[in-house]
Amino acid sequence: MRKIININHKSNSNFIKASELVNKYDQYLSRAQGLAPRTRQFYCSNIRSFLLSIFPTKKFSLNTLSPKKIVNFILAYAREGGAHRAQAMVYSLRSFFKFLSRTRRLKNNLVDAVPTVPMWKKRSLPVFLSHDELQLLLQSCNRGCTKGLRDYAILMMLITLGVRPSEVCKLTLDDIDWHKGEIIVRGKGSETRLPLFQDLGDALTDYLQYGRPKCPSNSLFVRVNRPQKTLTAAIELSGIRHIVRAALKRAGLNPEKKGAYLLRHSFATQLLQQGASLQEIGLILRHKLIETTAIYASVDFEKLATIVQPWPCKGKRKV
Repeated sequence: MRKIININHKSNSNFIKASELVNKYDQYLSRAQGLAPRTRQFYCSNIRSFLLSIFPTKKFSLNTLSPKKIVNFILAYAREGGAHRAQAMVYSLRSFFKFLSRTRRLKNNLVDAVPTVPMWKKRSLPVFLSHDELQLLLQSCNRGCTKGLRDYAILMMLITLGVRPSEVCKLTLDDIDWHKGEIIVRGKGSETRLPLFQDLGDALTDYLQYGRPKCPSNSLFVRVNRPQKTLTAAIELSGIRHIVRAALKRAGLNPEKKGAYLLRHSFATQLLQQGASLQEIGLILRHKLIETTAIYASVDFEKLATIVQPWPCKGKRKV
């Protein structure tokens, strides 16, 4: 990928023009598309990188964009950042070119010029922890200190409900309904009431009584150290990921993948092993597509063994 020159230099006219255009694009995403601030920020960051790579020193002119330049940019971006990041850039570029076309800032519609990045699904089995390993993970938390109480409550959320790390960050004090024994989880445009199990309720109670510092924030989980910002504003998803990684290290566990989604996969795998159907697991995990849930079918080795046909022995004929 071509090096971006003077990306933070205010005298760079291309930087100024790119920033102005990205600001207009951000307004379009907000008013016309109704996207959340976090999503808009992600899209705008990608587009800013694209524009400053295409116009590092040359004159800033959208009409000089061509399918060849776009394809070369995506190829270089994929080589440098991987398929997942390249796919995210593809989504951003298609949205951006639609904006340029609808606002008549570009003569040619370049949406179809953005290539598709192949994403090979189900290349490997989902990584998960066993029941005993999950217990070791919980036991690794020092519940005699403030941080340990918070981390234990967060791990319990991930393990017993299979929620996404972003959903944990969004939780507020008002989302817990103690009378009904429910907790409200918000994620990906939906709001779901999940059961507040006894062990999880006890963990949250201990955290709120003895671990959560007094602060004006309404967020359920906040930073331990001052200033007590919300977990989202302070360290975002990387904070949840760090909590899981640190617990794995303390517990002496070394799975292939160590992110927070490891616990979501473990939760789904346990449901499958307990007899839940893929449809039921998809509903609990709030998957929109059954294909997303289908990957867990590959980890139920006992059920798969019942449908595997015996390999014919050499020299023997089938009857």
